[in-house]
Amino acid sequence: MRYTPRWHVVILLAAAILPLWAAQEPSGRTRKSSPGRPGLDPASRMTMRAIDAYWLTLKFELKAPNAKLTELRPKFQQAWTGRKKALDAARASGNFTSLPQSVGKANATLEASLKKSLGETQFNKLKETAERTSMLRHRGPGRGERGKGR
Repeated sequence: MRYTPRWHVVILLAAAILPLWAAQEPSGRTRKSSPGRPGLDPASRMTMRAIDAYWLTLKFELKAPNAKLTELRPKFQQAWTGRKKALDAARASGNFTSLPQSVGKANATLEASLKKSLGETQFNKLKETAERTSMLRHRGPGRGERGKGR
């Protein structure tokens, strides 16, 4: 006659029930969409970064003089405030569909100001450099260099 301790039975029952219970329980590791900008396509995300890209490009890539940066700072501040208001309104309403258009207006105002302050040729150089460096900076993992394939 063979004796089976009760705790073996308890362990077997727990081993059978635990996976069923865990499957029912929501995991704390579930991935949620980005709280600030759920569902935005890559072009819309680039629109959100335009103000940052222009400032960084002016400051570090094109090495604009401090006098020019001081002159342009209020224009960047106005665009930044416009973007912040659009983001706050979208977060409050939960509707992010009109966010790219709202931010696009702030970007268009900034671009018009930059074009007026810098001139057509310098503005085009700024825009081209900002787009190139921004695309390289925000490519994401695993993409490798352009033209090299996967």
